[in-house]
Amino acid sequence: MERRDFLILTLAVTSLINSSCSEPKKFIGKISELKNTETFHEFNGNSIFVYFENNEFKILNLTCTHKKCTVKKNGDVWICPCHKGKFSIDGKKMEGKPPRDLYLFDFEIINNDLWVLNQYKNP
Repeated sequence: MERRDFLILTLAVTSLINSSCSEPKKFIGKISELKNTETFHEFNGNSIFVYFENNEFKILNLTCTHKKCTVKKNGDVWICPCHKGKFSIDGKKMEGKPPRDLYLFDFEIINNDLWVLNQYKNP
């Protein structure tokens, strides 16, 4: 096998493995238990923050939109530890290098259960 063929095969296998590791959705919890709480979870390699605001759930991807670092909660804001980007508690960009707001995951409610979906509300 030539080097070029080996590299193409390696890329194909890596892509297949990565795509098969992605869950289409994940159970977060019972609606009745999640209202008036803030919880952190892992979903497809991302840290997510689940909270209830204005009578609806919000699921925030905590991956900075600049260099993909995980933002940390500091009071009522999110701070990126890499370049000090700053986001409001609902993920809106406030200052720094990030080019845009944090992403919000879409979700569905099935029989009083909250599920996070592998798609964004604000792509």
